[in-house]
Amino acid sequence: MNKKLSKFGMACLFSVLIIFSSTATAETSQPSTQQDSAAHAQFTQAYALIKENKLADAMKLLQQAADQQHPEALYVLATSYELGLGITQNFKKAHDYYHRAMLLGHRDARFNLALLLIDAEAGFNDLARARNLMQVLANSGDSEAQYNLSLLYKDALTSTKADKTQSFFWLTKAAESGHPDAQNNLGLHFLQTKDAQKAFEWLSRSAEQGVANAQFNLAIMYERGDGITTNPTEALNLLQSAATLGNVNAQHNLGIKYLLGEQVAKDNRQAVTWLTQAAKQQNKKSQYLLGRLYEEGRGNIKADLQQAENWYLLSAKQGHSESQYHLALLLAAKRDNIDAEFWANRAKETGHKKADSLLNKLKSS
Repeated sequence: MNKKLSKFGMACLFSVLIIFSSTATAETSQPSTQQDSAAHAQFTQAYALIKENKLADAMKLLQQAADQQHPEALYVLATSYELGLGITQNFKKAHDYYHRAMLLGHRDARFNLALLLIDAEAGFNDLARARNLMQVLANSGDSEAQYNLSLLYKDALTSTKADKTQSFFWLTKAAESGHPDAQNNLGLHFLQTKDAQKAFEWLSRSAEQGVANAQFNLAIMYERGDGITTNPTEALNLLQSAATLGNVNAQHNLGIKYLLGEQVAKDNRQAVTWLTQAAKQQNKKSQYLLGRLYEEGRGNIKADLQQAENWYLLSAKQGHSESQYHLALLLAAKRDNIDAEFWANRAKETGHKKADSLLNKLKSS
């Protein structure tokens, strides 16, 4: 099952406790009994030990607090077992501790348990139960749960079928609740169904919340005039914002604009800067263009055949036909005919029209 689902407290154990400390302070989470006080003290001490990177000692205290049904201790212990942080990874124990925390009303434990049930590595493969757990949160108006529930309904897993109707229903709910990624996905849905007005509405809402993908998609709408009046200035502004936020397609497109001088002053250095950022995110077209720039040299970008070869190679490994062909040419010029022939054959397989001629030359040389 292809899932791109968010998790809470998944970066590291320390960040889990930072989340705790901001939501359950001494003033807002007072222990109600002497036993609760002891568990709370153990949890607080574990938090301090984790800050000092004394994970083994922290785990012992977390276990003691969890044994006394301390919800946050159960949750953090579950997360630790799931990720193998400070303790040996154990998905069964992660499941059990999440479940216990969930029964005590811990929201994030329910959320993470739902995701654990469909995690391929964990091996539970229980999509039906994952949906049921997530739906409890979604029904309460939790926009993050609504968005993730839409993803859970989007795909099938083992004997549990996809449900596109439910997926769309919860995607819409999440978008209406203000979830930025849901708004972007809903906008894309309407783009695909040729409803430009609704696509523009939802992409605009998402873009205003700083979603790079939405900004890029909206920039394309403004640039092409897809159901709206073209606005090159707004398109460029959105493209620059999306590129700055890390959208790989925006970085690639902005690099090309600087390369060609479209809507911006021609600037080879800026072109290389943006193409490099996209290339580092494995954009094979950006890698190819960098190869060409360094092979030929252009303006204030000096020719550098080793750089060109490096970028061509990265792109060629991703199946980019032009990169495979140009890499073969560079290698042939270095008299590396064995590797040159290898990449010329790859270029031929991917449909490059000049690959056959190059192969003939290599075989006759």
